[in-house]
Amino acid sequence: MLAPELINPMEMSLIAKIKRDETWLLGEKMGHEVDPRCKEVVSKVIEIILQLGAQWRINFENVSPAALSHQHFVSTCRSEKRQQPAA
Repeated sequence: MLAPELINPMEMSLIAKIKRDETWLLGEKMGHEVDPRCKEVVSKVIEIILQLGAQWRINFENVSPAALSHQHFVSTCRSEKRQQPAA
């Protein structure tokens, strides 16, 4: 059985924003306040999250393993710092 993916705090704030936005949008369309737990809002939020997750996985799969290493990150930051013009 696959282990569930962990959700980090940044993702939680993004999910909360998506939920607020979709609740507002549906309320505007319907002409009255909408409960954020209604099935239309929940379905749309889930759809958006699945689309984002799929896109993030595609983007992540296109990153080379070397780019994910800490040492590569540190060396890249150092080389970029050296290339910046002095202020």
